[in-house]
Amino acid sequence: MTRRTRAQHLTDDVAFPIRVKFMVPWDGLGHLSVDMRVWLKDNVGAGRFAVHSASAISGPAIGVYFVTLADAQGFVTAFPSMEIADGTASTSYYSPGKRTHS
Repeated sequence: MTRRTRAQHLTDDVAFPIRVKFMVPWDGLGHLSVDMRVWLKDNVGAGRFAVHSASAISGPAIGVYFVTLADAQGFVTAFPSMEIADGTASTSYYSPGKRTHS
């Protein structure tokens, strides 16, 4: 019988307590991709972060996984041009708990 391992993004999704999703700019990440990985290695450390592709209501995104809130906040502060992928304001987002403006 063939033994299959779980995809790394699924393992990281259940292992890391914090994920922040960012929109991928229309022209891609470009040099930011390298800059982000260097920052993560230098400031967070190996085994304390993961980066995977993600989806968002308004387009492609990346998910950056962290062990601590402080590391996540440091990353957000270091890359202010990265837009957090908050789809809750989208007209296509539905939740029974969503507030509506009347």
